[in-house]
Amino acid sequence: MPVIRENESRSPALQELALIFANNDTRKMTSFETAKQAERVQALLYQLQEEGVPFPGRMRDHVAEACKVSRTKLANLKVIREHLIEDAKPAWERGDLSEDAALKLARLPEEIQKRIVASNKKRNNGRVRWLYAQTI
Repeated sequence: MPVIRENESRSPALQELALIFANNDTRKMTSFETAKQAERVQALLYQLQEEGVPFPGRMRDHVAEACKVSRTKLANLKVIREHLIEDAKPAWERGDLSEDAALKLARLPEEIQKRIVASNKKRNNGRVRWLYAQTI
């Protein structure tokens, strides 16, 4: 039986990155999962950089390549992650709020986001659902 033996002297960050790369192709991820993965990959790449591994060019390019997404999508996911109000994030995580709708919402001022989400929740038994980018 063939066996792959890992080099135990590798950095833990490099080992975790290898696991992420191996798991990247096993299923289609939601935009929320991709955003979480990109955040983790970026942290690991910066950790490797501190350990002396050179990464020429922009870090965002390396993260996008590692996560197999475009730089634009990566930037959009960052906007959602950083600016979407907390009340709407569970809907994005569940997939009830599409990436397009989440991005459109995240680009609005917080007070307007709160009003839109509250109105949507009132119509949908306390959950954010059926909120589309074109209706925002």
